[in-house]
Amino acid sequence: IAGLGAGSLSWQYRHLLVRQQRSPSTGLIPNGTVAVAIASAAFAAFASSDYPVWPATLTAVFAGIFILAASIDLERHTIPNRLVYPAAALALMVAWTWPDRTGGEILLGAGLGLAMAALLATTGFVASFVFRKPVVGLGAGYLKLVVLVGLVVGGPALLIALLATAGATAIYVAVQLVRDRGRTAFPLGPCLAFGGLA
Repeated sequence: IAGLGAGSLSWQYRHLLVRQQRSPSTGLIPNGTVAVAIASAAFAAFASSDYPVWPATLTAVFAGIFILAASIDLERHTIPNRLVYPAAALALMVAWTWPDRTGGEILLGAGLGLAMAALLATTGFVASFVFRKPVVGLGAGYLKLVVLVGLVVGGPALLIALLATAGATAIYVAVQLVRDRGRTAFPLGPCLAFGGLA
C-alpha cells in the first residue's frame, strides 16, 4: 500500500523534478505503471526473510528511486538532478547501515562510480577530438546515476551492477535498432537502474 502511494505521488508530481521546457514528455509511460513497479519492489524488499525492517525499508526506498529515475528517463530522456543529488546525500548518510556492507564499501563504491564516470566522460571527449566531430556518449545524468548506484550497492557489488547494466544495455539497444533503425539515442537510465536493482 505504501509503495502504491509513493509511486502514485512521485509520478503525479514528477514535473517538480524536471524542467518541462527542456525535457518534454514522450508519453511512453502509462499512468499507474510506476506506482505498480514501486509497489512490487517494496513488496519484494519486505517479503525477503534476509533483512529486518530497517534494511528492507532502505531497499524499498532506493529501489523506488531507481525505478523513478528510469521511468523519467524513458519518458523525458533526462535524469533530474533534483532526484539524483538528494538520493546521493541520503545514500551517504544511511547506506552503511545495511548489515551486508560497511562504510568503507560504500565509499569504495562511490569512488569506483566516480572513476567509471570520469573514464566514460574522458572517452567521449577523446573520441570527439580524434574524429573531429561530436560523438554521442553518456550524458551527465547517466554519469551521476552511476555514482549513485555505487553509493547504494557498495564497491564490490558495483562491478556486478555494471555487468548487469552492460547486459541489459546490449539487449535494449539491439531491440531498439531492430525496431527503429534510424534512432541513434537511447535512454540508458532503465539499464543503469536495472544494474542497481540486480
